[in-house]
Amino acid sequence: MIPRIVVALCACAVAVGAVIATHDFDPDVMVLCSNNESTCKALVDDYQNLTGTSAQMIRMPTTEALAQVRSGSRYSEFDVWIGGPAEAYELADKAHALAPHQLSAPAIPQRFRTSTWLGTYGGVLAFCVTQGVKIPHTWEDLAHYQGRVVLPLAFTSGTAATMLAVQSERLGERSAAIAYMKRLHENTIDYTSSGTDPARLVRSGRADVAVTFAPYCQSSSKLVPPQEEEALLPSVVFPEDGTGFEVGAGAVLARGRVDAGRAFLEYAVSNRGQQIMAQVEGQSPVSLELPNNLTDRLAQLDQLGVEIFTRNIDVNAEQREALLHDYARTVMYPHGVIGPLWRSFSLACVGALIATIMGALLAVAYRLSGRARWLIAVLACAPILCPSVAVAAALSKSPFSLNPYSGAILCITFALCGVPLAFVIHVALSMNVSSAQLMSAANLGSSPLRTLAVTAGPHHCAASAISLVFITLWFMLDDSAGAAYGGRHDLLINMAITSVNLGRRESLGALAVYVALAVCAAAVLGILYRVMREGRCITRNSVSDRSREHPREHVADVSENFAHAHASSSFMKRYFSRERLFLFGFVAVWTIVLVGLVAVMIANSAEGTFHVDGLSWLGTKALIGVMTTVVAVVVGIACTVCEWRFPGAIHTFMIFLLLCAPVAVGLWFTLTFRQSIQIGTVTVLPPLVGRYSFAGGTLAVTIAYLAVTIPLAYFFIALSRPELMEIARSARAMGSVTMRVLALLMHQIRGRLMGVAAIIFGVTLAQTATLSFVQPAYFGVESPNLVSLAEGGMEQGIFSVSLLVGALGTLVVAMGGLAIRGWGRKN
Repeated sequence: MIPRIVVALCACAVAVGAVIATHDFDPDVMVLCSNNESTCKALVDDYQNLTGTSAQMIRMPTTEALAQVRSGSRYSEFDVWIGGPAEAYELADKAHALAPHQLSAPAIPQRFRTSTWLGTYGGVLAFCVTQGVKIPHTWEDLAHYQGRVVLPLAFTSGTAATMLAVQSERLGERSAAIAYMKRLHENTIDYTSSGTDPARLVRSGRADVAVTFAPYCQSSSKLVPPQEEEALLPSVVFPEDGTGFEVGAGAVLARGRVDAGRAFLEYAVSNRGQQIMAQVEGQSPVSLELPNNLTDRLAQLDQLGVEIFTRNIDVNAEQREALLHDYARTVMYPHGVIGPLWRSFSLACVGALIATIMGALLAVAYRLSGRARWLIAVLACAPILCPSVAVAAALSKSPFSLNPYSGAILCITFALCGVPLAFVIHVALSMNVSSAQLMSAANLGSSPLRTLAVTAGPHHCAASAISLVFITLWFMLDDSAGAAYGGRHDLLINMAITSVNLGRRESLGALAVYVALAVCAAAVLGILYRVMREGRCITRNSVSDRSREHPREHVADVSENFAHAHASSSFMKRYFSRERLFLFGFVAVWTIVLVGLVAVMIANSAEGTFHVDGLSWLGTKALIGVMTTVVAVVVGIACTVCEWRFPGAIHTFMIFLLLCAPVAVGLWFTLTFRQSIQIGTVTVLPPLVGRYSFAGGTLAVTIAYLAVTIPLAYFFIALSRPELMEIARSARAMGSVTMRVLALLMHQIRGRLMGVAAIIFGVTLAQTATLSFVQPAYFGVESPNLVSLAEGGMEQGIFSVSLLVGALGTLVVAMGGLAIRGWGRKN
């Protein structure tokens, strides 16, 4: 008979494979989009209908796209780059990343094109102001504005780079521009990675004023239902003391498929392509043959007396990177890494403390619940299947209504999402307390609370210390909620992602910081483990001599213990009746919170926000998640029962790798394996990162996930090592084969194993820190990019994706649970 778990995994793989089959992983042209997402999607769709060729679009903010284009890979994941200010294209051209377009475009003015890039649209920088608030008329008014101001982030957005250039020309020198931006920073509530998102935040009511290009504010007005009052429409205000404009460019990428890129660019700069941009977002075309073109628009502003800066694209390009580095050192990171490090630590520590307390209560309820254990385990582990950004988005909605720009929303989000980790740690350590110990303490006359304090208290103290340290470090690396919520002050993960756009030096600095943090955390956890082990809060990693010398008698003792299980369960129900009532009340409150979050997501989700490409992306990720979970669990059990010569060193290394992997491994892979490694003319290792790398970049994603999941599985399963070692040695002594031993081990810890598997699969499905650095282009489908949706206030898309992710994760975990349960009964 084929084991049920194999059948379940095969069925899941077939289902996921069917979803993946709907996606084209090798389109005829790959488009890198730095324009508004809806505009690029409309262009790609129309191009496919017009030419019959397949195309795929990936949305990236301008500065992030520039870093991608200049990454130095031998082959580009993209063939053509559309959108974003022309200054970024000038920098890409200097890095020899653009190919001559060889296109004749006489309708485009000479100043809006070069031999390597062409203007495709234009926009003027403006204030987008919601109705009913005081209107700022100048940049100085904005710096002293008493309201909610949202800006684009200069490290990722071309809109913000244009804003910096405007201040430099307006004030006459770079230092004065940076001083102004520092004053404006103190009056800003949030930054977005994209220059189009601030207008959406104004429209959604989350901001009063935003700086963006005028077409994006005007297009956000189109989202207003006809029945709403005119007073709700945002208005466009051009600063009286001068503004700037962008020439949204397009170029063929030199390391991509040049012919395919040139064909798409020819379409994009045609009158048909520019008309689509004007229709979708109201952008001004650059073609002199089209109405309301950029040249006419600038002439109208001149007639109104609005001074126009940023006319010299070459000069702006030369100053761009200097302005960005000054902005980073003076405005965003005046204290270097200390500011983001302290804020990340404080928020994550508070969240970890709350999660540890709730996880401990759920673990005690699990211990005393009897037959309801599986339900409590499911409820405790449920948040791991939902991205933290979705939890934060739900908390910002009614009835929770938390401020999305406060640290409180991150603390509560980290607390809710950290409960599964704390729960598993507490359950694993407290399982060393047997029912016989509880009954013995009760027979000596101890009260129920005293019994729990004496027998299980030391184990829960050990678990609390470990979970507090571990969850704190884990959420310091969170690139989901932490990257989208919490206000204008950056967290450590924001700084790490930004470093990739600033250059190799900053990336190496961020890598060093994360490695140092992982080393310190591994050392602290190692010391805690040793101290608590010596204090017998944690069982030593040894087996009894009796189990070695008399394995048959040991197996008989185990059978006898199972015979007393029913009696001990009845005893705990009677003896801990009051405690059980309190704990079940807490479980009920926890359930209400979970149901409330899901209800908010369902009520605020919308049909049609998750299309076929999103399903394909999710299917690919789920397949990798299933494979990663299986490998991690098997390797984790194998490593756990292996009698290492230096087990302490193995523990420390695994903890270090676990805490280091989410960000440091991704950074290391990006810096090291985006290009092939050669010795002389011999290629020792092909590139691993990117679409044209070995295995299409999927290998890098899998390795990055295994770097997280194998230590995670080892860490949780190792807490049951004494029990597993006894069973393994007894089974081997009785002549069991390896697969039989593995079956016995999985049966013995099937409850904890399900929790571990759920957490591992949830990490691979919902947590994406590693993918921020190593994902190939086809993973970056725009709809599931939850952080971008959160920054733009588009919670409907977040909830739709998260509900589907959670449903898929629940299905896979349920199938695995049923298979393990059936397998356990059979064995």
